[in-house]
Amino acid sequence: MTRQTMRSMTLLILGMSALAWGCASTQSGSGPDTLNVTLTSLRERQAAGAVGSVHGHHFFGGPDALKQFKDSVVSLIPLAPALEAAVAEAHQDYLANRRSPLSPQAIRQRWAILDRYVAQVKRRGFGTLIRVTTTDAKEARFEFSDVPAGRWLLVAAATSPVSVTYWAVPIEVQAGWSLRQHLYEANVWLEGLN
Repeated sequence: MTRQTMRSMTLLILGMSALAWGCASTQSGSGPDTLNVTLTSLRERQAAGAVGSVHGHHFFGGPDALKQFKDSVVSLIPLAPALEAAVAEAHQDYLANRRSPLSPQAIRQRWAILDRYVAQVKRRGFGTLIRVTTTDAKEARFEFSDVPAGRWLLVAAATSPVSVTYWAVPIEVQAGWSLRQHLYEANVWLEGLN
């Protein structure tokens, strides 16, 4: 895995957390703390053994494309409603602009949201819920086991000489089930210029 790929993944995680935290902050005082409810529910399900697994491949089509996805980082982040709404809104904006790559400044703004979100999860003492793995060197396959049942965000990035492509795919893990979710062209979240 290249240093630039690791940097991009770190920035993506940080940015997405900031986005979600910002959305959650605007709702504070107007209802229950949905982030705390989400995190507590996931921890309780984990303690009760209500867990499943997530697996898939990270790839693009084409003869040589698989190479860039081998040994790449994939993360699984607890998905509170505010983060899910923020991710969906950013993706809809991206689609409305015909999937045009975002400017470096716009991408940094998206990263800042995730960063604040992840920091908030850790500050509340739930950092162990965040999962990180690396795709295998043969087939760019990833797997997460013992995942508490509930909503999660599957996050990954791929860097090319001109752009960075990001995935932020909401998933639902069910107890006793293995969920297959691939990361490929059709479910790209955003693309940004380097």
